[in-house]
Amino acid sequence: FGKVYRANWIDGKICSSNDTNEKLKRKNHNMFVNLNSLNNPNNLTLEFAIKIKRNNEFYGITQDLETNDYMIVLNNKCKKCYKLCNAIYFEQKFVDWTSGNDDIDKLIQDTQLSSHKDVKGALEWIPYDRLYNFKYIEENKF
Repeated sequence: FGKVYRANWIDGKICSSNDTNEKLKRKNHNMFVNLNSLNNPNNLTLEFAIKIKRNNEFYGITQDLETNDYMIVLNNKCKKCYKLCNAIYFEQKFVDWTSGNDDIDKLIQDTQLSSHKDVKGALEWIPYDRLYNFKYIEENKF
């Protein structure tokens, strides 16, 4: 592979078709995907696709309209539960936020990466401007 990019996929992945096979049903609209550029698109085979599917959700192939490079559209599977879990979703969002403090970012990210099936234990960065109606209660005794 060559360069790796991240993008939002407007349509989302195929999940089924209707009874008459006229229209595909899709889910996860506007989902994050990875785009891996192909250095040599002429070497694509079924065996290559099967190999990619071992560690990834492989959705299809696209072409960059500016460079004409072909790219595979995929998502990495979690190395712990071998599927697209909450931890993968959180990991994809790491580039979209920061607290400005590496230690705080690491704590939040560690809790998110451990939330494979249940997001209830995951911490998140909450921008201060998303809070309102502040009232002083008492001095913290921690």
